Parts: sequence; structure tokens; C-alpha cells
Amino acid sequence: MRTRSKYCLTAGFLAAVTAACGSAQIPPNVPSSECSVEGRWLNDTPHVGQSTITVVRAPDDTLKATEDGTSNFDGAVKVSGRTFRIDFKTGAGYEGWYEWTLDDACNAGNGKLMFTAGGSGQYDSAVKRAPR
Repeated sequence: MRTRSKYCLTAGFLAAVTAACGSAQIPPNVPSSECSVEGRWLNDTPHVGQSTITVVRAPDDTLKATEDGTSNFDGAVKVSGRTFRIDFKTGAGYEGWYEWTLDDACNAGNGKLMFTAGGSGQYDSAVKRAPR
């Protein structure tokens, strides 16, 4: 006789399908949601500069970012779990993306800056929430 496991996984995702696997519970090592990134962030990208990035929710429910201090970009924000990404463009012709992996508390992270136009190269980058 097979016993039902404590967790029911379907196609790699936790499924709370009572009929299929009973009461599913989220194990402690599975994130229950994405990091919330709205607010102000301090960005430090050696050899490029330091800046403050502000993330706000737009009326269409998407997240938008603006930067003050380096290239003053506007960008679109994507969040997946603890991955925080900004695809940006500037008025001066620079385009690219930042992508950081945030810590478990979603307050700081390390990642990369990659230029796709106007500049060149890939740079290490760090981000942390700005003090209130």
C-alpha cells in the first residue's frame, strides 16, 4: 500500500488539490510568494556608479522603475521569486538590464548590469533597500 506524501507536487509546482493529494502544505523551503520590490533601492555598480532606484506600481498594475544618479533611466520591473530585474532605457541612448538575486528577507541582493545599447559590457552590481 502506498502512502500519500505530506507534499503533493504537480509539474514542479505545489498543488493544493484536495481530491488528488489531500491537504497540501507549503514546505518551509518553498517560497510562498515573490519578493515585494516597491519602494526605494540603493544601487552600487562598481566602475559604473551609484544610484537610487524607485519602484512604483503603475495604474495598469505593472511595476515601473526610475533611476536617479547614474543614467537616470526609466524601466520595466519583473519579479520572479527572489529575482529582481529591471529592463531600462535612457534618454541618452543607453539600454540594458539589471538583475539581482535578493536575500531571503528581500532586502538586498547581488547581480549584474548588462548594457545592450549605448554602452558595453557586463558589470557586477549590488542593491539594498534605502533607509526610510
